[in-house]
Amino acid sequence: MNNVLLALRGPILTLMVSAAGIHYILANLISLGAITLLRYLLADRWIWAKSSPAETANAATATSESSVVAPERRGSSVVAAPTGKTFPFAYDVHGIVQIESMVRLPELDYFRVSGTFQNADLRIWQDKRRRSRRAAPATPRSAHRDQRRQQRRAAADMHYEDGPGRYGFEVAITYKERTEIATSPLLKLSPHVLYTNVVEPILRWTFVRKGHALCHAACVSFGGQGVLITARTDTGKTTTILRSLTHHACVFLSDDMTIMGREGQVLSYPKPLTISRHTLRAVNAARLSLPERMALQVQSLLHSRSGRQIGLLLGQTKIPAASLNAIVQMIIPPPKYMVDRLVTNVKVADGAYLTNMILIERGPS
Repeated sequence: MNNVLLALRGPILTLMVSAAGIHYILANLISLGAITLLRYLLADRWIWAKSSPAETANAATATSESSVVAPERRGSSVVAAPTGKTFPFAYDVHGIVQIESMVRLPELDYFRVSGTFQNADLRIWQDKRRRSRRAAPATPRSAHRDQRRQQRRAAADMHYEDGPGRYGFEVAITYKERTEIATSPLLKLSPHVLYTNVVEPILRWTFVRKGHALCHAACVSFGGQGVLITARTDTGKTTTILRSLTHHACVFLSDDMTIMGREGQVLSYPKPLTISRHTLRAVNAARLSLPERMALQVQSLLHSRSGRQIGLLLGQTKIPAASLNAIVQMIIPPPKYMVDRLVTNVKVADGAYLTNMILIERGPS
């Protein structure tokens, strides 16, 4: 295993230095960290993991029983959140979509409310799993918990698992009266990955059912007249928004996604803005503290276009890319700041009426 991983370092270094343009010292550190983490996960998952006879028997029983779950039980208590569990985070998006979650979703902090909903559209909870396969033989309680989990997986409308057991990326999604999302513990530690890869795609379909569309576009308002600004990724949309707010008398609605209604109304969706080093040229960088600016140097390299290209290449291999992405973003979160941290005296509006749309494209100067 060590020889194989050592042989992989050469192509990884070449890719980062030559193709992505990352400095060779930083590329060495990234490759060493990634190889060390991968070596640990491989050793922990396959080399040293041995199930006791009792665990093997319990797992076989749970699997055989879960395979006979009747289709009509979809959406029943088998796949609902455990009874007695509380959802400390509640979000009300303009009274259109309500979300309850055991996990904080920083992208939706603007819509956070106190209390709970009687009929939330989306509910996110954490699926607890047994701590170790190498622990003492399974107790009746832990075996029952494993059986329930197997049943939930069998009854879910969609289940995805990626990576090394309980340390990996895993979601089970069920839809009936509401959409239920059960996540692995890793995603609680990496909420940006949970929101971007799971919650937001589901929200886009949820808004459609409510007669709205969550569109990939920024939006500002001039006297109640909404202007959508859209572009491909890494084309300058965020910089354009920040410069517009700094130099023109406009009001902020959103930077990345905007809610649109049937009659042309637009509603705000103010998530934290993902910035980079060059984005700071458009704003007063002094508003960020020195540690934040220093951290931005590393965050910009990892969450830039070149970083995403490396991620796409890894996604074409058999490496558990979703789990790796969640672990990396847990260690080095993306550089996200609310608009009032970047622009002085910014005003945020709840809505406007759409009058214009601007499409930014790359081209000659």
